[in-house]
Amino acid sequence: MRASDRISAEARLAMRAAIEEAGGDEVVFVGQTDLDRLVTSVSVVARGTSDAAPAPPALLQRGRVVIHNHPGGMVVNHSGGMVVNHSGGMVVDHP
Repeated sequence: MRASDRISAEARLAMRAAIEEAGGDEVVFVGQTDLDRLVTSVSVVARGTSDAAPAPPALLQRGRVVIHNHPGGMVVNHSGGMVVNHSGGMVVDHP
């Protein structure tokens, strides 16, 4: 699946600009979705380093998603295990 299938052009441009502003380091966004589950807007909620960024789950609500980039395109767990859990049932796990 391509990002353009789930994230609007405007939201992708905003994400690209925020990542460039952060010098390519990790940036965490909360995206707002429409009724078709397309992310239509994003807000920066955290900035990190080249290999890690905090993911504040308290900001999640129905119709929102957490999105973040992986500098260099590598999906590698540097922390020995990271879990984000939300009372709505979403769990992201990098074992």
